Amino acid sequence: MSPDTGGDGGSDGSVGWDDLPDPLSSLSGVKSLPKKLLTDPRLYIIGVIVEYVAGGITRLLGALIGSLQEALFLLGSIPTTIGEALLEAGALAGGVSLTAIGVLGDVLAGLVASAGPASPLVMAAVAAGLLYATFELAAMLAPLGTGRLVDGLRRVLPW
Repeated sequence: MSPDTGGDGGSDGSVGWDDLPDPLSSLSGVKSLPKKLLTDPRLYIIGVIVEYVAGGITRLLGALIGSLQEALFLLGSIPTTIGEALLEAGALAGGVSLTAIGVLGDVLAGLVASAGPASPLVMAAVAAGLLYATFELAAMLAPLGTGRLVDGLRRVLPW
């Protein structure tokens, strides 16, 4: 087996660039040094310095961008955290409200059922009372931004 020269030599026996003799191969003790250092030391040293400085700048910019990304992520998670807290509070308030409405409905259903033949009249009175209570609740919520709705209802409903 012939050693791989990794060259550009063709399989037809032509000589490629890597097949040419290396003028530095006779320097047996310095094979570990890069060829560029031996051929143009000034350019090699400048290349090493530029590589070191560019690597440092790249690492510094990477760290700065990573820190900025973490800060923006934290800032972006603030509305999510606040929203989750508000949703939990709303779910709790909504659950309590639904439970209260359910209990009130059960009490009113028991009241109507116990009225016997007068059930339709009691049911109409309960419906009117619920409508009035809903209207008054809307009037209490008017300062919270539902004022136009309440004003409109006051024009339509006589009480």
